[in-house]
Amino acid sequence: AADPRHQGLELWLAEFPQPRPPRETWSQNPVFQQLDAQFTKAHEENPEYTGLHFMTADEVEECWQLLRQSLHSVSYETLAHVPT
Repeated sequence: AADPRHQGLELWLAEFPQPRPPRETWSQNPVFQQLDAQFTKAHEENPEYTGLHFMTADEVEECWQLLRQSLHSVSYETLAHVPT
């Protein structure tokens, strides 16, 4: 993703799949604005976690977001409540 000739899957597009709009329009996109505001708020409210795992709407994120779409993600077992 560091090479502009290649595309990564930015977090906001993984979280809200849609055709990739031109990068210069992202800041006007309501979906991008919402997620960006949520991350800004999270960074302010929990700086300790931000230092461990800094995330922004416009950066390429780990593969678990993409894997959730095919039900191959660890997010289900780590985020879901399963009664025992």
